[in-house]
Amino acid sequence: MKAIAYDGGIKKEAVIPSIVAPWGLISDDAQAEKAETETVEVCGKNYFCGDTPWIVSGSSMTTDLDDNWHTTKEYSALCLAAIKKLVHMGVPSLTNPLVIVVTSAGQFQVHRSKRPEVTVQTINGTVRAISHPMGAYFSYFLDDRGVPSRERLYRTNGKKRSFGIIEIGHCTTAFVLIREGAPIDNSFRSCEGMSLASDRLM
Repeated sequence: MKAIAYDGGIKKEAVIPSIVAPWGLISDDAQAEKAETETVEVCGKNYFCGDTPWIVSGSSMTTDLDDNWHTTKEYSALCLAAIKKLVHMGVPSLTNPLVIVVTSAGQFQVHRSKRPEVTVQTINGTVRAISHPMGAYFSYFLDDRGVPSRERLYRTNGKKRSFGIIEIGHCTTAFVLIREGAPIDNSFRSCEGMSLASDRLM
């Protein structure tokens, strides 16, 4: 899981292994101190997230990233772990943040409202959803301050450009078409990602 924060033009990024396990006692003081930064509470129960479940319990199984994983306690735990990690990195203004969550392209129309509704129950803030390939699109035409690049958005005749976006990920490859600045709703699609190619090569 990747969490990226922008505050005052400063970008900070955290990568958290998508591993969640029930909390347990840790006898080693140094490891227990580190685990505290990766411990969150969901529905009255504590969970380890990130590296701690792998180090302490030997769990290397990532959270089941199916189309409905945002309804699980593990999803809520990882959301809280991301916020906690960013706080420890010194990111301010996270008491009421604007949070952008990403959905799979193939399920975007189904989850574009549901994902924010579920996430806002965990994170106290404003939550918006985008599909996976839109992240690549925004990365292309927005600078580090979040300001659009006019020459990348517009043609010389003043019309907005059109794009075909293919984002190749580990679990999925996502597609979307942008026609003169507007995403085509029925073009959001996804298929297997690099994990399929890796499994076949192995």
